[in-house]
Amino acid sequence: MADLFSTKSLTDRATKKEDREVLHAADGIEKTVLLREPSRGVSFYEVDIPPGATTGTVNSHKGAIELIIVLSGKVSVFLDDVRISVQASESVKFKSEMNHYIANETTDSATFQWLITKRERSENVENP
Repeated sequence: MADLFSTKSLTDRATKKEDREVLHAADGIEKTVLLREPSRGVSFYEVDIPPGATTGTVNSHKGAIELIIVLSGKVSVFLDDVRISVQASESVKFKSEMNHYIANETTDSATFQWLITKRERSENVENP
């Protein structure tokens, strides 16, 4: 905890754009890792998704809360049997146990940030 308040290497805490890892997925999706190192169960990405692309097949996994924040364009977030349209400046939060995937059903590219955080065992899973 003391290292959080140390002034010794404050500049080392910044993740420069040129140092970020970019993952290339199917359909031309680029997923940029925004955190230099995994941080106690937190993953944070910026995703560029071209028209017609999808994050893949339906996915679900236990123990996390996911937050999608659309920066530009519009995406469809599919949660179980529900399709939620999310556009720039809007967000959607959900439990990772839900079947989910994200698609760009428009003719324009979209960019969103994707925050995934593991829940503590004591958290209320009914209200993420």
